[in-house]
Amino acid sequence: MSEPVLAVPIRKQKRMKLGEILLSKGYITEEQLNTALDEAKTKDKKIGEVLIDLGYATEDIIAEALADQCNVRRVHLNDVDLTKPLHKSIPEEIAKKYKLVPIEDKSGKITIITDSPTNVFAIEEVKRVTRKEVECTMVTHSELNTAYEMVYGNNSEKFKEVIRKVQEKIAGDRNGVKTLRSLAEEVSVIDLVDGIINDAVSAKASDIHVDPEDDIMRIRYRIDGMLYDAVTLAKILHPAIVSRIKIMTGLDIAEKRLPQDGRFRIKRGMKNVDFRVSTLPTSHGEKVVLRVLDKDKTLLNLENLGMDEYNLNIYKQILSQPYGIILISGPTGSGKTTTLYASINYLNTPNRNIITVEDPIEYDFRRINQVNVDEAAGLTFANALRSILRQDPDIIMIGEIRDRETAEIAVQASLTGHLVLSTIHTNDAPSSITRLIEMGIDKYLVSSSVIGVVAQRLVRKVCPHCRTEVKIPDDLAESLGLETNTVIKGEGCEKCRKTGYMGRIGIYEVVNVNKEIRELIAQNAPVDAIRDVAREKRMRTMRESGVELVKQGITTVEEVMRVTTEKSV
Repeated sequence: MSEPVLAVPIRKQKRMKLGEILLSKGYITEEQLNTALDEAKTKDKKIGEVLIDLGYATEDIIAEALADQCNVRRVHLNDVDLTKPLHKSIPEEIAKKYKLVPIEDKSGKITIITDSPTNVFAIEEVKRVTRKEVECTMVTHSELNTAYEMVYGNNSEKFKEVIRKVQEKIAGDRNGVKTLRSLAEEVSVIDLVDGIINDAVSAKASDIHVDPEDDIMRIRYRIDGMLYDAVTLAKILHPAIVSRIKIMTGLDIAEKRLPQDGRFRIKRGMKNVDFRVSTLPTSHGEKVVLRVLDKDKTLLNLENLGMDEYNLNIYKQILSQPYGIILISGPTGSGKTTTLYASINYLNTPNRNIITVEDPIEYDFRRINQVNVDEAAGLTFANALRSILRQDPDIIMIGEIRDRETAEIAVQASLTGHLVLSTIHTNDAPSSITRLIEMGIDKYLVSSSVIGVVAQRLVRKVCPHCRTEVKIPDDLAESLGLETNTVIKGEGCEKCRKTGYMGRIGIYEVVNVNKEIRELIAQNAPVDAIRDVAREKRMRTMRESGVELVKQGITTVEEVMRVTTEKSV
């Protein structure tokens, strides 16, 4: 008689954790994983979200790892036909609640995409509603949003129509010039691009970003200095949208290997809106950025910049000088050009010959001669300035002092009886003076030529529709010189896109270069010594200017702390 067979229970294999999968594939290091785990615990967020936030992994890598973990297919939107009428397969409220979208509906089975394949309740609910077998597949969060917009969104039919037309056009030749031109002239593509542009202008965006990714194209707007996702579209639309923007700008639609720059103008209502366009080849296709140039001249008045009365009076005194250099300093996007133009607008009178050198010209002025730098043609800042000095100018505006040669000509112009205004990249007003010396300009020439410096930043203003009172820690209020720990903050509403902010305003520090500061410059004194004397002469720092706006309920403590440093105190 044979021996009895012993029954051995089969143990279910333990599923690997997401971090373990990423480690095994070499996508992250153990140190990065431990950092992410700590942050996920602190912020009560999923480990995948934290890894993306920290820049340790991409959405695509997380999606691939989750697909492996849950043993489901990883689907790419390029391989999915979302032009089919799938919105009736699963009710929208269920798709929204459980974060899923149907991509295929057959007699006995429905296929869904999701970024949360571990949600068994979602699958069970789809089974119950459809009475079909459910195949769950994996996509990234961005791809899911794109698919949802195309299947259920208000613009879904419009997007589907555009995709159909694009698919027809590129069936034979995806990259041919004739195909690209035909795509750009397609009415549905024109309407889509016009819609994106009009939406951005309505939202008061300063920039529109067209970002190609592996499977999607992301449209983002920069509003009040921050980038926000506006819409994600199917990647197949990318060549059509880029070609349309290139034709509007007069760029070469066939050239995809080199960066290109251009401009175009649209008429919106009673005013013109200008756009400066830049294209850049990336690994996923051409990235396009459109800078929105507001032609509203009311912005170009000194009184509208946001300078408090104290700083404004000092700055007007500096502008009243007959000659010398006035510098506007700050990082990119801090509003330097607006201040420069407002200053020129203030000085623009019939008895003055004002000439500017810019790269590029952003605003057109009457009675002012504006020169656009053209490096390719040999018209540099330095070459243009030499010619300008033979044009009998009273006031010269230089878009930016970038190098020693430009700085030398600017100094010479100021010492020969001209008022020169320009921008420079430094962190604060006193540093702008020493920056010229670092460029190689003799300290005695700097002390003789520079008459004033303005440093600035932009802070977001509290949304007027959802402003409310909040309390901050007593020690923070005391350190900022606030009499109370009750301040104003925006709760976040539909009108401000849930940010709590709407619009921006400048904070400034203005240095009137007096005799004592000139002596320090001539002695090659360190920037801290110049800053100390400026403070003794009642220079109001950017942080102090910001705190004044906090007291008035115009901005928040967080904004002021974000854009100023300890040296600004």
